[in-house]
Amino acid sequence: MKLKAKGYAEGEGYAEDEIKENAAAIAEDVARRVVEMTEQKRIARDELRRRIADGVNNAKTVASASHDLPATAQKRSAPRRSANRTDGLTGFADEVRRIYRNAPSKAMTTQIGAAGGFPVNQEVAEDFVEVLRNELFLTQLGAKFYNMDGTAMLTIPKATADTTAYWVGEGSTVTESEPLFGFTTLVPRAIAVRVAVPNRFLAAESMNANQHIEESGRFKIREAINRAALFGAGGGAEPVGIDTQAQITGSAITRTSLGTNGRKPVLGDIEGMIGDIEDANVRKDGTAGFLFSRRAARFFGNMKDADGNYILRNEANSAIGANILGERYATTNLIPNDDTVGTNDDNTTLFYGVWSNLAIGMSNQIEVFVDPYTLSSSLQTQITIYTYADVAVLHEEAFSIRYGARV
Repeated sequence: MKLKAKGYAEGEGYAEDEIKENAAAIAEDVARRVVEMTEQKRIARDELRRRIADGVNNAKTVASASHDLPATAQKRSAPRRSANRTDGLTGFADEVRRIYRNAPSKAMTTQIGAAGGFPVNQEVAEDFVEVLRNELFLTQLGAKFYNMDGTAMLTIPKATADTTAYWVGEGSTVTESEPLFGFTTLVPRAIAVRVAVPNRFLAAESMNANQHIEESGRFKIREAINRAALFGAGGGAEPVGIDTQAQITGSAITRTSLGTNGRKPVLGDIEGMIGDIEDANVRKDGTAGFLFSRRAARFFGNMKDADGNYILRNEANSAIGANILGERYATTNLIPNDDTVGTNDDNTTLFYGVWSNLAIGMSNQIEVFVDPYTLSSSLQTQITIYTYADVAVLHEEAFSIRYGARV
């Protein structure tokens, strides 16, 4: 850009060097003002972040992302405690409260947002995982659990054909048999729960918000894993469930309809499910059993013979017992009772299997992100809980399904 000294156009005779000097002075003044404005913006930004941090944490500690902190502020930042705590904190609830209070002390990402680093913590709650694992009803049925920490893919070898025994005459050569082997893979798939909690609940020791966060997060992750193992569609990040895999061409899982429009099941139907597994020569290792919706279990419990006597229980007010037809069973509301088959929409699905042939892979840690900023305008803190899991069928012959059961 050309700079013209005042009066030069009127012929007042400013020398060329005076024009250059004037232009340099103007440029220097503009640069100084830009620096001052940038510094003022930085100071204003840091002050805003400081006030947000003070308001959210209700504490005197002023902290920010590590790459934005001056040395003095870094000294005031609360140190991160190890997940293996020795300071009297117990359980997931106290851990969430601690992370919440120290949230601004650690950057969530190396990227820099419009207002600087994102001050969000990540922590590990191992006790949470242990409780979650024990609460999965599929592991209670006997599904195998595999630790997926530190692996991009877990390969599980399996035998697809047994060896063969032959009678051997004296002096004869033993016939060689060739057992076949295959593999099933588990891939870590992220599963997450995100909740928004009012700040006043997290700040108050007497509130049970943290207990709610723990129970809700664990419940939803548990529910998602169990449902995916049964009905996962395989789209996106979701695993393929048993029922979906049974519908794939060539699957060895027996999946039989009870009728074009469904029908009420009889004991012969579930006896046939047992027969499917036995006829496939699947070894029963103590994990065989039925899985029904709770309504279906009540339906079987109310079955009567021709004389009006209960078949599976002694009295109207007695429990059905721990077994049906000599096989143990479990119930869950994750199996729907409103499936549409033909013209009827009151159908459910019945499962029977040797559940040790279902693999559940899961990370051995839960990661917790506490973000007091995204929802700060509504005085809430956003908490994200996530882990990695996957499910897979090891031997398809070990499962049998009946669908279209009107209960």
